[in-house]
Amino acid sequence: MTTKTKRLVQKTAKLLPAGLAATVPAQAAPPAAPKAPTNAPQQAVKAIKFVDTNVARVAALRANPVLPRVGQLVTVTVFIINDSDKALSKVPYVLSGAVTKQGVISNLAAHSKHAITATFTAQSSKYELKAVVDPANVFKEPVFARRNNEVKLDGAVLPAATSPWGQYAAKAMEAGFADVKGGMFKSYRLGTSVQGTIMATALHISGLKITQANSSTANPAVTKKVLTDAGVPDDIAEAINQTFVTCYKNWASNYRAVIPGAYPAFAAFPGPKAPPMPAIPFPLLAGGGPSAEMEISPATIENRLRGNLSSERKNAEGADAAITAMAIAMSASFHTFMAMQQATNVMGSGPVPSFAPPYVPVGPVVSGTVGGATTHLDT
Repeated sequence: MTTKTKRLVQKTAKLLPAGLAATVPAQAAPPAAPKAPTNAPQQAVKAIKFVDTNVARVAALRANPVLPRVGQLVTVTVFIINDSDKALSKVPYVLSGAVTKQGVISNLAAHSKHAITATFTAQSSKYELKAVVDPANVFKEPVFARRNNEVKLDGAVLPAATSPWGQYAAKAMEAGFADVKGGMFKSYRLGTSVQGTIMATALHISGLKITQANSSTANPAVTKKVLTDAGVPDDIAEAINQTFVTCYKNWASNYRAVIPGAYPAFAAFPGPKAPPMPAIPFPLLAGGGPSAEMEISPATIENRLRGNLSSERKNAEGADAAITAMAIAMSASFHTFMAMQQATNVMGSGPVPSFAPPYVPVGPVVSGTVGGATTHLDT
């Protein structure tokens, strides 16, 4: 509108009645300039911090001796740990099986351990024990964190050793595989890591790998020396050692498990890829599988042991009973080992394909992997 036209409109408005003057259209405001596009990055979302939600757990269930003879007194020890940062009061527990005991730990300090003991007399060829802490979940632990609240132990009761073969077997059992904290188990426990994948919070284990990371201890020569040092003849020690190593490795490679909630932060991670994080500790008893179980059964162990012995040795006086006893003992020791061991520091990471901010600011890990650090097994 020109200046001349604008003046004419103003004059005309003065001459019109007040009501009509109000209807004169005002000059339209010029359209707003479009905003320049911005490439500023989205505000970063804080990463979810890993929190170990374990409160109380059974750290170990032990029988001493783990391989008693009929009539022998067995001492059972249960270790209960408070994994939280606060002291716990009135922690309930139950021990059942060959011996029954239940009660309440009045006070359990943060990150402390409490031992409970009981005894029983070995009566038959086998025995069972089960320890449970907080059976009614009074501490409100999530389901995935309660897998280590219960530990079972299957043991064997052995016949008396009356022949030279029986003496060899007794020495092998006592020095080699009766003590799952040491002996032949020690070398392979130190070099074991988890193989598998991660889907959201769950760890899918497809096997345990013997890494031989500790070359000074994790090798067959060391496990054999444990036996020869105890007085077992070299050829029998070699046969027992070959059997143990084969069964351990085959059990490990066939081990399968699904651990729900192993990686809580991976359910909804705020980024394109979750960085390495440790899984919540879990007991080896959480997995296994038929194939792994078959590898450590008494029948499999006995067949392998007989196959590794010379005809002269396995046909000697007392050999049959001693070989059968050792197979039962080694199988029981493998199961005790599984009951006592916790896998910790299983590092996992993985991509988050659905992450697409700002519309999808978090998402689950898909096809994640484990690795990096060697798994540590408790002793």
